[in-house]
Parts: sequence; C-alpha cells; structure tokens
Amino acid sequence: LIPVWDIILHAHRGDFKDVLKLSSSLMEAYRMITNQNVEELWGENVLTAVREAEMMIQSVKEWTVSESEEHLNELLQFKIKMKDKTGSNNTWIQMCLSNQVIQDFLLKIVKEHEYEETIYLRMLM
Repeated sequence: LIPVWDIILHAHRGDFKDVLKLSSSLMEAYRMITNQNVEELWGENVLTAVREAEMMIQSVKEWTVSESEEHLNELLQFKIKMKDKTGSNNTWIQMCLSNQVIQDFLLKIVKEHEYEETIYLRMLM
C-alpha cells in the first residue's frame, strides 16, 4: 500500500500550495485516527529527505553559473546523501530532477560554458 501523503508528495506537487505541509497533516491525521505508527508505512527518513530536498531546491534559486563546478558537486553529494538516507533514488528523481528550478540551473550551465568545459560539467551532472 502507498500512503496517500506519499502519492500527493510525488505526483501532485504542483496542485497544492504547500505539499509538504499537506502531507505532514495527513500523516498526523492518520496517526490520530488509527493510533498506528506512521513511520511504519512511510519512514521518518523519507520525510526528512523530502524536507531536505525542498531546502536544497530553495538554495538552488540563489546559485550562480559562475560557480557551476562547486554547485554540481554539491548536488552530487546531496544525491548520494538522499540515496543513503532512503535506500533509493526516488526522492532525488521525483523531487530534485523533476523540479523546474534545478532543471533551469542545469540548462544554464550547459548554455553558458564553452564546449570543452561542458564535457566535464556534464560528467558531474
């Protein structure tokens, strides 16, 4: 079974103003109604990973292309951290790679660097 808050977080991000708050509220409501531990259905590690991904996305908004290599390394380390924390790449793929802010940043990197330089940067991507 997939909890409804998980479905909302991953498939309906654009449909709600604050999808993380909605998901957390649904989790809490489930906990109160059923008296069951929500973490058994959806581990606290995943919820923490989602929160961290949202913070990462917010920080990407402030990044500049002039520090591309540093930022790509930061994204790579974040991806590894998400995999270690959750045991899968789902949070990275569904929250980060599918996010327009991150996609726009990666596209800017490719557009604003010389071809030779982009080969290395693409390897980091």
